[in-house]
Amino acid sequence: QARSAAFSAILDAIPDPVFVKNTDHRWVYVNQAFCALLGKKREWLVGKSDFDISPAAEARVFWAKDDEVFQFGGSNVNLEQHTNLDGERRVIETKKTLIKISGKTYLLGIIRDLTVLADIQGELSRSNQELERRVRERTAELQQSNAQLQSMAFFDPLTALPNRRLLISSLERRLGVASGNVASSGTGCAPVAVFYIDLDNFKRANDSHGHPFGDSMLIQLAERLRAMTQFSIVSRVGGDEFIAVAIEGLPLDQITLAQVCREILERVSQPFLVDQTETSTSAS
Repeated sequence: QARSAAFSAILDAIPDPVFVKNTDHRWVYVNQAFCALLGKKREWLVGKSDFDISPAAEARVFWAKDDEVFQFGGSNVNLEQHTNLDGERRVIETKKTLIKISGKTYLLGIIRDLTVLADIQGELSRSNQELERRVRERTAELQQSNAQLQSMAFFDPLTALPNRRLLISSLERRLGVASGNVASSGTGCAPVAVFYIDLDNFKRANDSHGHPFGDSMLIQLAERLRAMTQFSIVSRVGGDEFIAVAIEGLPLDQITLAQVCREILERVSQPFLVDQTETSTSAS
């Protein structure tokens, strides 16, 4: 009895839960930390099994791990979920090994409560996921802002046509390519057709009907000019001024250029419908 009391006192001093099971999976000894983990007194636990205190699904897992040790010997270490009678869930690591006492086989289990560590790891994981989400959102915002800045730098905000800056850059590349091609042949710079369109009496329509009316006219005209397949780029360079550059390969004879000019004038002269009000204009 003295040895048993000393043994019990030693195990009760261990902060980790400790238990001993017989081959029927019933507890024959539990220390004070194990009692605290399960929320039951030692007298109640001794003689009971996992099925008396744990949900059936968890108890089956505990028994299966016990059987591995009983059948094959050695020891195993398992990360498990434990739910007590109050429904509180804990994350535990259980090391199980065989021991012999007076010629009988028992299973010794030592438990480490990893709930706090698991909570910290879970919180770190959630924090990392939240940080990654914010980084993705910020990256998308920066990409969107960069795209907006690019658009503001090279495109007219009203018509979405290339602005003067992009037009000049496009022409410089076009003329540079042309000059390079011709330099080798020694025939001089290849010609490029450029069309300048200026609306007639636009200011009068704008003043009479208001700026939103005039803006709608410009947007409609931009769509009409953009639809012309003879142009590689159409740019708004002023209030009611547009410049269009002919595509490469367009014949630059007078007949072709005159046809393009007539089509421009025809598209400009088509009526503009804004808020059920129709108006017409011309261009030069």
